[in-house]
Amino acid sequence: MKRYLLALLLISLLGVSSGANVAIKPLNTSYLQLTPPPEDEVVVEIEQALQKAIVTQSENNLAFLMNNVEAVNIEVSDEQDFAALWLGMYDQETGEPVPSEPGLAFAVRGKDSSWDVILPADPAWKKLLDAAPEDILSSARKDYWLDVNEPAITSVPSAPLTGYFLPWARGYRTYLSQSTAHDRYTPSGTAHHSYDFYISGQTWDVYASKAGRVVRIKDDVPTCLEYTCSDTQILGNYIVLEDTTTIPTTYQLYLHLAYDSVPNHLTIGSFVNQGQFIGVADNTGQSWGSHLHFMVHTNPISYWGQSVDIVFGDVAINGGRPRRDDDKYYFDFDYCYETDLCTTSQPSYISGNIAFVDQEPPIAGIISPSNYSIVITDTLVLKGWAFDDGTGIASAQFLANYDGTWQTLGDSEPSTTIAYNWDLCEADVPNGPISIALRVSDHAGNLLDYSAMTNIVKNYDCETGHIVPPLVQVSQPVTGGYLNSSIKTITAEVVNDADVTQVDFYYHSPDFVNSKWILFDEDTNGLDGWSLEIDPTTLPQTAGAAFSILAHDTSGRTYSFGIWNLTIDAFPPESLLQPLNPIQDSTAFPLIIDVSDNETGVAGFDIQQSENPPSVWQNIIDTPATALWQTVASEPAPSPWFLGKIGSSYDFRSRAYDLAGNYEEYPDSPEAATTVPEDVCSTPDIYEPFDNTRITASEIISSGVQVHNFCSTIPMNVGLFDEDWVRLTVIPGESYSILVSPTGPS
Repeated sequence: MKRYLLALLLISLLGVSSGANVAIKPLNTSYLQLTPPPEDEVVVEIEQALQKAIVTQSENNLAFLMNNVEAVNIEVSDEQDFAALWLGMYDQETGEPVPSEPGLAFAVRGKDSSWDVILPADPAWKKLLDAAPEDILSSARKDYWLDVNEPAITSVPSAPLTGYFLPWARGYRTYLSQSTAHDRYTPSGTAHHSYDFYISGQTWDVYASKAGRVVRIKDDVPTCLEYTCSDTQILGNYIVLEDTTTIPTTYQLYLHLAYDSVPNHLTIGSFVNQGQFIGVADNTGQSWGSHLHFMVHTNPISYWGQSVDIVFGDVAINGGRPRRDDDKYYFDFDYCYETDLCTTSQPSYISGNIAFVDQEPPIAGIISPSNYSIVITDTLVLKGWAFDDGTGIASAQFLANYDGTWQTLGDSEPSTTIAYNWDLCEADVPNGPISIALRVSDHAGNLLDYSAMTNIVKNYDCETGHIVPPLVQVSQPVTGGYLNSSIKTITAEVVNDADVTQVDFYYHSPDFVNSKWILFDEDTNGLDGWSLEIDPTTLPQTAGAAFSILAHDTSGRTYSFGIWNLTIDAFPPESLLQPLNPIQDSTAFPLIIDVSDNETGVAGFDIQQSENPPSVWQNIIDTPATALWQTVASEPAPSPWFLGKIGSSYDFRSRAYDLAGNYEEYPDSPEAATTVPEDVCSTPDIYEPFDNTRITASEIISSGVQVHNFCSTIPMNVGLFDEDWVRLTVIPGESYSILVSPTGPS
């Protein structure tokens, strides 16, 4: 097999007829940076056959005639009767090759020893692809051309797909070499709705046109240092993003990427945001010059498939579809279907694709050990997870603190699953509390530090290999509970008559990242109990604090007991009844109480009244706060109603209590006072006394009105306990509206 890298036929159309004259111009070899070999007699014959084929097949290959088309590479079989030609184009005005995919043509020697060239649009091209000898077209290369021209049959969207932006950074300009004109070299139409973008002589960063999930990656093909390596590189580098938001599911293909340019954190399954960097456009595979081939297809089983019509939101022409056609060198319009929008052409396009900037840190969690658990083995199995929907996880690592200093455990891994088997005895970890956390970062540099804080206790004797039996326990306060003003002593209770010699009491603030355990006291005399005298009002009033109790026995063993997530609140809430009008115009009136608590929040309140003072204070309201109001600053003050007696005077006072169990003291003097006068309820309504029961209640008719008050006709009630009933006859299926509105005091 002979291989020729040629500076061949630069063909331009001088006339479109069977007798047209074709001018031949040598290739500008500065772009190939190679010196062409001396022309072989066979090559000359194939070149002449190519010229003839272009002219005689002009109806199907107008763009071939109008462009400078080169056979940039010719491979002749060992039998000298079959050849494969790789075709490329270049711009006559600039002399530069037009970056795109090369075309594949075949040359066959006839019985008269003359050569016939079959171009891609010829119906015989497919048969010659199958018949091409192995020495000029390997099976793998045949498979590539078969994939391109015979994709799997898949469904297509019922309408053009939207939501795409040009696949490079906003504000930058890139050129289009072809869109629908892909049919010139791929007459099957699989690439009809694809786009070749380039910047002459440059590589450039590629950003996702639309969000998707990575399903295919190839980036191990070396970048071609010649203008084309299509004879040696079957496939170029690519990344394929799956988009399940479309019907059917679609796949974005970004082809001809540079070697090793896909970011390492992008792996199969990674989510990619629109505008996220995914690689560098270059010259790999079946490529004629550095460019990006972009298309969206519907084939789930290959990187290539039937391209579908999409709309770029940042392209103002053709309803969002780039086209290039100048009737000289670029011919998209000649390959447009009747259903295509092909009215306007322009050579370059400025992207509106906003580069995705990942400013959010990852999230992470610890699966094991569980928070507040007790470790009774020599090895602790650590498991965790990490996730970042921006640029992905760059590193994840466990952290631990058992001696006042944070240290890393194991190696940092760019993984969403984190695991480490920690040998506690080898690390010389003493019995007692251990804090474990995660340090996770993403590829944008966002750091999640000391995440998923987990506190545990080790109770394992590394010297004997035995589990240390429980020596002490604490009944109050408890993990997740409160330390309020009523708790003055923390008592460690001896378990199973253990031979305890000393108990140490430690305190830790909620800041487990920057602070350490503080030794509060050492009790060496258990005759009066192992205890810590404490004044909660001297501690920070906050949630998330902890106590650790470390007991020592006569054999030198230690046993730790932890009280975690403790809320310290030693100060009661405050309450105040709002003043009342000195004289009431009703037997029922609200008692408005203002309450507040700076720590755990108000749990409830009590109100006492003294009738015709001075008299004994009596509880009239004792209710949880949640039954009446939420302890949020924007909520109105609670207003329970009080029903007084005619002719009586009242004093009121209140107290509140919080969730920690702190009770406010009642004030010594009243906070509010009022009188219900004798004449507050002198005339009962006209329906009395019959409206006091539902059986004798009067009936209200449609559109009727009844006026009631709560003045009872029963003298002993003195205006109290009046009930008023009304009756309404309704018809099934009918709708009724009942309006009750106050007309004045009761």
